[in-house]
Amino acid sequence: MIKKYDLKTRNIAIYQGERPQCHDNILIGYMTDIGGILSSNSDLLQITFEIDANGILQVKICSGVTSKCKSKVFSEKPHPSEEDIE
Repeated sequence: MIKKYDLKTRNIAIYQGERPQCHDNILIGYMTDIGGILSSNSDLLQITFEIDANGILQVKICSGVTSKCKSKVFSEKPHPSEEDIE
């Protein structure tokens, strides 16, 4: 859950990886224009990640107050290099 941030004008970056720092992982894409699902700056967000059998990722963001949702499908799979894996 994300709380008390002005997310109406921000992008939410989606990364692939397990490293603790974002810059050490692979950027998959962004969720943009989430202002339409928020009711206020103190709105709670629920972010759900689903991966199907073909490796296609669907990210869904829902407001905990308004129950409005937005989803985006990321179908291109980033391929980490051997150096990234190590």
